[in-house]
Amino acid sequence: DADNVRIGALTTWDELLRARELERPELAAIGECVSGIGDLQVRNRGTIGGSLAHAHPSSDFPAVTLAFGASIVLRSDQGDRTVAAREFFLGPFMTAIRAGELLTEIVLPLPADGSGSAYACVEHPASGYALAGAAALVRPNGSRVGVTGIGAHAFALENGDQRALEDATVFGDDFAPADYRRHLADVVVQRALAAATARAGGVT
Repeated sequence: DADNVRIGALTTWDELLRARELERPELAAIGECVSGIGDLQVRNRGTIGGSLAHAHPSSDFPAVTLAFGASIVLRSDQGDRTVAAREFFLGPFMTAIRAGELLTEIVLPLPADGSGSAYACVEHPASGYALAGAAALVRPNGSRVGVTGIGAHAFALENGDQRALEDATVFGDDFAPADYRRHLADVVVQRALAAATARAGGVT
């Protein structure tokens, strides 16, 4: 609509990729993120609502919802409830969804004219999940970055402040130790911000 991009929970990744409404510089992060999710079969069958409700800590799209300041609409027999993306992801496979609720819609506020967005990611070569991923939205009045893949859940950096990465709790494993993941996060945040800034016409 005039103010928001509203995505139904059963929308598949492929439907998002083919949506003409999203072919705008300020929304480019959506297509960039979705194009790297899973494989052809996953993108044709997997849904945005299912992925967000699953809340895998290395899932790509939570970073996009955080960068755009999205809201998640939840429905029960008591009616609808809206939760901000920054309050939705609570931990590995944990969300703010209560018993008896279903995720029905994701609402992304349309960025102002002169904005640009981008998604950058370094993937695990076997699983395809993010070792570190970042979605950046650069607007005339500031920027916001969503980071995924490095900790218990995705989180936001207001105004692209990368110093917050120094204080973030970062997971490590045999494939990617914590220090390496933190370094990757810094790299993908810089890449996403640079691409989003270029799409915004050089706005900082």
